[in-house]
Amino acid sequence: MTLRMSEVERICGIEVPRDRASAILRALDCEVEEDGDALRVMPPTFRADLSREIDLVEEVIRLHGLHHLPVEAGMPIMAVHDHPARILRERVKDRMVALGYTETVTPDFVREAAASEASFLIEGEGLVVRNPVRKGEGALRRSLLPSLLTVRKHNQDRGNEDVRVFEVSNVRAAPEATGAAVPHLAVMAWLTDEDYRAARGVAESLLEHLGLSLSVVPFDSQWLEPGSSGAIMCGDVRIGVIGRPAKRLLKDVGLKVKPIYGELDLAALGELGADLRRFSGLARFPGVVRDLTIDVAEDRPYGDVAALVGEAALDWLEAVELVDVYRGKNVGPGKKSPTIRLSFRSDEGTLTSEQVDGEMERLMELLRRRIDATIRA
Repeated sequence: MTLRMSEVERICGIEVPRDRASAILRALDCEVEEDGDALRVMPPTFRADLSREIDLVEEVIRLHGLHHLPVEAGMPIMAVHDHPARILRERVKDRMVALGYTETVTPDFVREAAASEASFLIEGEGLVVRNPVRKGEGALRRSLLPSLLTVRKHNQDRGNEDVRVFEVSNVRAAPEATGAAVPHLAVMAWLTDEDYRAARGVAESLLEHLGLSLSVVPFDSQWLEPGSSGAIMCGDVRIGVIGRPAKRLLKDVGLKVKPIYGELDLAALGELGADLRRFSGLARFPGVVRDLTIDVAEDRPYGDVAALVGEAALDWLEAVELVDVYRGKNVGPGKKSPTIRLSFRSDEGTLTSEQVDGEMERLMELLRRRIDATIRA
C-alpha cells in the first residue's frame, strides 16, 4: 500500500522525514520502497492490522514519538449533515412505534423455498449462497414477508396474541452479470393480526406523517390471497403492497392465524419528496365534517372514488377517509354503499354551511357523472 508523507503531516500536524518513516517501517519488518514523496509498503503477514494507509500513519507517529506532536494544535471539527435516507428510516421507525408496533431485526438469509417465492418490490432472480451458515437458509430475501411470518410463528408457539411487528431492512436480488453489484432496496414491512382496514390505516398514517397521500388499487400476486390484496400507490407510483399472505405460505410456516402484511419502498418515498421536517400550528378555527354515502357498482374500487375527490380539488378540504361499506337488500344486487367522511377547515375563519354545501354539491355532481354513483345521504 502507499503511505503519502503529506498525509502523515496532515493528520499529525508535524512533518516526519521520509527517511525516518522508512526506517520505522523497516524496523517493523515491512518491505519499503521509495516512490517520490511517498513510500510503497508491504506489511509482514503477521501484521494483519496494517491494512490501510491510516494504520501506517499510526505506527509511524507512535514510534517517532507522540511528544513531537504540538500541544497547541487544534482539532479540526467539521459539521456533518445526516443522510436523508437515514433520517427517513428513523422517522418511519418512530411512527411505527407510536402506532403500537414492535420493531424486529431478522437475518437477511432465509429458507430457500420461502425466499424464492416472496418478492414484491425488487426485480430480479433470487440469490443463493453455496455455503450458508445455517443449513437450508442460504437465500438472500427479496421480501421481508418470510422473515415476519417466522416471527409470527415464534410468537404463536409461545402463546402471544395480537402481534403487531415491523422491520426496516434491505431486500436483495441476484446481480445481472458476474461481478456486478448486488441490487438492493430499502423497505419497511409490517405484519398485524388486526383486520385489513387497520393494516391499511398504518400506511395511511405513516404517509400522512411524511406529508404524502396514498390510494390502494387492486393487485394480483401469487403470494397474497386473491381479493384480499392491493397495491399502495402515491399518485402514479407504486410504492408498496398490502394483503393477506397466501394460504400455502401460512401452511408452510405452520401459522394458524391469518395476519395482514404490508411492504413499502422507502427509496420511492424519498424520491417522492417525503417531508422530513413538517410542522403545522394548532388550528385557529373549527372544522366542518360531512359524511357522504353513495351507491356504486360492487366492482368499483374505493380508489376510484378517492381519485375523483382529489380531482374535484375541493376548497378547504383537509382530509377524506372511508368509514364504512354497506352491502345488503337495501342496496340491491351488484351494488355496495361506501360512506366517506370529508373534513373541511379554513385558516381564515369559521366555514359556513353554505360554503361547504357548495363544495359537496360539486363533488356529488362529479361522482354522478363519472362513476354513475347514486347519492344516498
